[in-house]
Amino acid sequence: MVRSASGKRKRRIACRLAALVADMEQASAYPDWLSAAREHDELTGADAWREEDDTDLYDYQLIRSRARLLRKLRRTRDIPRLVFYLNEELHGNLGNMANPALYGVALAGTKRLITDYLDEVVATLDDLCRLRSRELPAREKLAFFRRAAHSFGRTGLLLSGGATLGLFHLGVVKALWESRALPVVLSGSSAGSIVAAVVATHTDDELGGIFDPGYVNMEAWRDFGLDALFEGRGLGDIDKLRHASMFT
Repeated sequence: MVRSASGKRKRRIACRLAALVADMEQASAYPDWLSAAREHDELTGADAWREEDDTDLYDYQLIRSRARLLRKLRRTRDIPRLVFYLNEELHGNLGNMANPALYGVALAGTKRLITDYLDEVVATLDDLCRLRSRELPAREKLAFFRRAAHSFGRTGLLLSGGATLGLFHLGVVKALWESRALPVVLSGSSAGSIVAAVVATHTDDELGGIFDPGYVNMEAWRDFGLDALFEGRGLGDIDKLRHASMFT
């Protein structure tokens, strides 16, 4: 009887996990995807993994101590020491926290400690940016943020090729844009370079328009496929290229 109940529970969990995967694949907005991902993590135990600091994948003791130190210095408004520590230690792989293995366990994020540390860094940088004090004159502040940008780096978005499948890049860009997480550094190859160019040449206010299905001209691409190759029609016919435009 106990074994039967256990088997039923496992089957229910397996069915629910499959449903959640389907929900994530069909999600039309990031919040919907994240909600399903979090429930998925709860059922698989990945959420418990996120809450545990201890692992050999990164120096959790270093990250923990740095988060506490930044929190203390920010609370006491010790500006000189804040600037000193950020100048000395601000980079994207402190304590090996950029280890790819840390980002392949849970769907909804990595170790909570890493997230808390990065949140503290962002809060500290925001405070310093807004600060009006003789302890950090404007010229020194500008120099500090230039060094920080160089050492901490910036997130970039690289869009690969894929012919007409490259249109899927628009969905990625839309999700990032709606979450206010779209990087300012964009690159791409083949179809990805076209999408990157369109995004890069529009302002934030204009970007919403390119996600309208009517903005993408699919008719012009009917002659560009394997059928054209087998039928002897040139894939790069100059007349068709002049007529074709992915975006209206």
